[in-house]
Parts: sequence; structure tokens; C-alpha cells
Amino acid sequence: MSLYYFTISAKNDCHVRSMDVKDRIKNNWLSEYSIALPERLIYKEDFDGQKELYNLEKSMLDLSSDYISDDYFGSFWTRQLALMVLNINRMEGTLSAPSSVDSVMMKSILNFIIPTDDTIIPCVKKWNSEGGRNSNDISCTIRQLYQCSQAAIVLLKNNLNSTLSISLILQIYKLMMENSYVISQSAYDNKEEKEMLSMEFRTTEVSAGYYQFLPSTAVMKAMRELCVDYNASTNMHPVELATSLFQQMISIHPFRNGNGRLCRLFMCWSLMKSGFPFPFCLSTGHKKARRHYLHAIQSGRKDDGNLGELNAIAVLSMKRVINNFTYNLKLMVPHKEGKRFKGKKRKANTPLYEEDEKV
Repeated sequence: MSLYYFTISAKNDCHVRSMDVKDRIKNNWLSEYSIALPERLIYKEDFDGQKELYNLEKSMLDLSSDYISDDYFGSFWTRQLALMVLNINRMEGTLSAPSSVDSVMMKSILNFIIPTDDTIIPCVKKWNSEGGRNSNDISCTIRQLYQCSQAAIVLLKNNLNSTLSISLILQIYKLMMENSYVISQSAYDNKEEKEMLSMEFRTTEVSAGYYQFLPSTAVMKAMRELCVDYNASTNMHPVELATSLFQQMISIHPFRNGNGRLCRLFMCWSLMKSGFPFPFCLSTGHKKARRHYLHAIQSGRKDDGNLGELNAIAVLSMKRVINNFTYNLKLMVPHKEGKRFKGKKRKANTPLYEEDEKV
């Protein structure tokens, strides 16, 4: 049986279409190409990268099972897309609403993804591209999530078979950041001056901490070369291809704001092009996930350009989604009476406690 891909039609009707990608997974994921993986992470000393990658690839192949229903796959895909939109923005710290109202925001995102007659599209409202400025005004956060959900739908539904191009990047960026503004320098002198965010590549110089990004005059050329090199890549594992795209794009920093959100979207797009079935957000899932994320980016900028940490976070992120999906399936699959709860018998002469072994 084929794997399934959830899609949204041009009329925003949701349906699931069967798509045979098992060969693509075998060719791309179980290929001869390896990826760099660290022996330990800053928060997980017993990390076995190759084992985690093997388990991920095996789980992806195991998805082609007869008991996967179209309805369940489509429902999970939709909710996973909504989670990705929420967490892409949560990771950036751009949501003014607290995490206690995540359920409200999830409901809103799902309505944006699958609109009904009762769906209310948020009014066109200017919102701070930096986020987190209006803690008492959730409407700006809802507008931000609406824009991001539209960008995600267009990228992950309409463009999975597209090549990487300047026009595609600009299209997705505009959908994601439309009607947002940045605080101009004079605003920090207690003057309320807001500047609408440009939907084109930046024309100003930017830095983060001690790191200087490319000069604005070099951005267009660097982005063109990135698109050409990405589209010509045929000898890389899908994970490393996606993390390389992410690392180079985030380091070029093509826009004045919103780069992290955009790059995480395109990383997900790259992996789904290669056969990964679900949207996901790049995150360790740890309470210090942003710190781990930034550390991985900084590690990739060292002289050796090692993407091991970034690869590891990507593998863990995808594995978390697959495990969620397959565990739900186990709970849904019919069991013979008395087989759902089944213990293991103790081996003969096995001590009950470690102390017994010492006696």
C-alpha cells in the first residue's frame, strides 16, 4: 500500500491522495550518502546519531501499512501543519500571546488551513515583525499566524515539486510577513515611528551579536547561487541537503526580519520534497530548544562548517513526529481480547532485586 500525502485543493477542500513514494524514500534516505552526526549533544550526552537516523528511516518505510486510513492521515497532517506554524513562531519568540492560550491559537490556525462557513479571517492589521510587543493584544498574534499559515499552505501544498528560485522565496516571504512593520531607530527615543517591512531583499546592513551578515550588495548574488547549487545537488542525503539550505540561507540573512521563520519553512519543504510525509518544526523539544537551535547554527559557521548538531536536531524533530503518528496508530488498531495489555514472564532464577544478586 502506498504512503499518503495530505493535500489541499485550490478551493481549500481537504482530501488525501495516495502517492507511491516508497521507492523515493529508499533511493533518497537509504542511499549511499551519509551525514555528519555528533556523538553527543549539549543537552543529551548519550546521543547515538546513527542509530537515531536508522530508526527514523525504518519508521518512514513502516508507514506503508494497510491499517493507515485516509481520514486519519489527513487529520494528522492538518494538525501537524498547524503545530508547525505555531511552533515556528513560538521558537522565534514573536508571539505576543502566552503559551497558556496555545489551544486558542491552534483552533484559529486550523480554521485558516481548512476554512468553513463560520471561519472569520482576521482583519488586515499592521503587526510588529519582531513580535512580543503587544502582550495585551492577541489580534496581532492571530494576524501573524494567519499570514504564516497561508505561506505554509502555498509552499508545502502547491510547491513540493517546484525548484528553488528567487521568485518562490519572495512569494513565500511576502505571504508570511505581509502588513508587518519594524521599529525604526528613532522609535527608541520614545517616538512612535513604524516602518513597513520591505517585501524585497534587504538594503541595510545587519548583524547578530558579534556576527556580521553579508553586505546588502552581495545578497542577491548569494541567493541566486544558493538556488542554483541547491537545484543541482544530487549527491547528498536529504537531511544534509535540507540543513545545508537552512544554514546558508539563514547566514545570508536575505531579509531585514523574518529570516528564521522563513528558513525553517524552507527546510521543512526540502525534506518533504525528498519524501518525508509530514510538516515539522526544527526543535529539540527541550525547554531550552532555542538555545540549542542557535548553538547548532553557530557551530555550522565554524571553519570546518560541520552541520552535525543541526542534522541531529532535524533527525530528532522528524523522529518525534513519526513516533507520534505511529504510536497513535497502535492505539487505534484493533487488538484481540486480552492482547492489548500483556506482560512478560520473568526468566527462571532471575533475582527480584539487584541486592539478591550480591547475596
